[in-house]
Amino acid sequence: MKWGELKSRVEATWERWIKAANSLADRHPLLGTLRSIIQGFRKKDLSHRSIYFAFHAFIAVLPLILIITGIMGFIFSASPAIRDNINDAIYEMFPDFDVAFKGMLDLMESWRVAALLVGVALFLCAGVKAAEVLEDGFCMVWGTEKRPYGKRKGVALCVLLVFGTVTLIEAIMNFATPTLIPWVKRQVGGGFSVGVFFAELVVSFLVGFLMYLFVYRLIPTKKLPTAVVVKTAAMVTVIMIFVEYVFGFYFNLVYDAKLLYGTMGVMLGILIWLYVVAAVVFMGALLATHLSSE
Repeated sequence: MKWGELKSRVEATWERWIKAANSLADRHPLLGTLRSIIQGFRKKDLSHRSIYFAFHAFIAVLPLILIITGIMGFIFSASPAIRDNINDAIYEMFPDFDVAFKGMLDLMESWRVAALLVGVALFLCAGVKAAEVLEDGFCMVWGTEKRPYGKRKGVALCVLLVFGTVTLIEAIMNFATPTLIPWVKRQVGGGFSVGVFFAELVVSFLVGFLMYLFVYRLIPTKKLPTAVVVKTAAMVTVIMIFVEYVFGFYFNLVYDAKLLYGTMGVMLGILIWLYVVAAVVFMGALLATHLSSE
């Protein structure tokens, strides 16, 4: 079979699949909504905005580690065992550079105030830009103009404060888990695993729901109905919980096996995760547009 004939057959098969998918979407409202969201994401070039967000947010990761280390140094100064376990969890994020990273964290432990101030400054520089990318994407979704410079920076700082606070809380909880879980298990006894799973699920949903409720209320320059904001925030939260479990499995695989890319695998995973976060947020905006038009 010649290359031209094979190409024609593949194109014909692809067209049949597209027609079948469109026919199915026309008959089922849920699939039709999903199709319109995917088409809107592609037509409005939101994939590039998601890449820009991932880039700037990734730059903010190291300053955020500085902030977390500085704050945890104050919180757990009287509990060296908890602090050491948290630091070990941070070292595991960079398995190829654990010695160098340990030295850097030890230095930050000695200069907590300076590390905290530098971390906040760098986090603000990179994080504000990432927050502005979200506003740019929302403007593309609704076809609105950007806010004036002053308001734009103010909204970006508010968004950064919310995202940073939530990330900080989750990071402290995740890093402190190896120490806290054995203590809780001794107190609770039977049914511990099931209780912890549902508790984590409820906490994750509530924290995520409040965060995305804030995002879809504050960032858009077009005011959305409250019911639409609530539905969108709830759906995006559920999707992100699923995404976090998927990426949690990936990161656990990297930590335990230290195969393939090692530290590069962790960095690659963080970049992809940040891209997915932005993509889901933008798709939520497209969903909000659909819900508003009903």
